[in-house]
Amino acid sequence: MLKRTIEHLFPKILIIFISIVLALLFAEIILRFYGPKYYKFGEFTGRYYTNPRGYHKPMGKDGRYTIYGLSYNASPEGYRLPYASLPKQSNKDNFILSLGDSFTWGAGVKYEDIYLVLLEGFFS
Repeated sequence: MLKRTIEHLFPKILIIFISIVLALLFAEIILRFYGPKYYKFGEFTGRYYTNPRGYHKPMGKDGRYTIYGLSYNASPEGYRLPYASLPKQSNKDNFILSLGDSFTWGAGVKYEDIYLVLLEGFFS
């Protein structure tokens, strides 16, 4: 009896799930093409229109809105580098090598708060 009920409900649940996914996909496409500027394609720049915790610095104005963000120091190859104002570390016998994505690179995070820098400080 229970197996028959589940077999009867499964197609209905699947149709509801697919309908919700398609509705969200449609809303995403509409926002990408016709929505606010920060939803459009290619606008993943680390610019924020709010700064509730005071972590980011004001970078400029967009009309009446202040745009917040961080400036990054990177090598020509795309490696994240420390800022010139940070003290140089004298012990370079050990280092941490990692492979990753934007979390590893530290997008939206100050250099001194990247988890690899914190991990390096923990082990030194």
